Amino acid sequence: MRNPKHRHEGVWAVLLVPILLLLFLPAPVMALSIYTDANPPQADSPSAGTVDGPTEASRIRKLADYIQDTYQVRRERASVIVSEAINSAAQHDLEPELILAVIAVESTFKERAVSPKGARGLMQILPRSHPDTVEDIGGAHALFDPRKNIYAGSRILVSYLDRSKGNVHKALLRYNGSYGDPRSGYARKVLGVYQKLKKLDDREAHNTKTDEELG
Repeated sequence: MRNPKHRHEGVWAVLLVPILLLLFLPAPVMALSIYTDANPPQADSPSAGTVDGPTEASRIRKLADYIQDTYQVRRERASVIVSEAINSAAQHDLEPELILAVIAVESTFKERAVSPKGARGLMQILPRSHPDTVEDIGGAHALFDPRKNIYAGSRILVSYLDRSKGNVHKALLRYNGSYGDPRSGYARKVLGVYQKLKKLDDREAHNTKTDEELG
């Protein structure tokens, strides 16, 4: 039979070990353990980027206002589309104004647009022409989701820019399927809208700089 005194000592040892660990474990390690257990890293998603900061919010407002007035899009929907374009542009190393210009010419910001050939959504993506990209976002029906459509369209545009060695005009013609057609005015239309959107952005940057100088 074990000595009761030894038994009590064993109980105290069991109780003291976790207390000592809590007292002497460095705070950063404890915090890291809590973070990794409670908030595991999320898998990459099409909208991994985030829009933040007062300058970016002002940029979204200017672009969304222009889209609302020019294309008769509800304000909240315009803001969502602009935000997703900014996020996707950051992911794909593009300018959001270029993405928005493609959307303007392709669908005039109609999320449910379907062309006679079957191109879908904001950036008018043809599922049979880009099966891998469409599969990656969840299938053809996902092209009606603005976030996924913009992600897929941006990815396709980047691939055409690579094939065109960075020539935006040629990349746009490839995107539209009119590459090699000397009569196509598609690229000029997109770049025309792009320039208008950039002027809004440049004006916003100038106003922000002036405010900072005055402050």
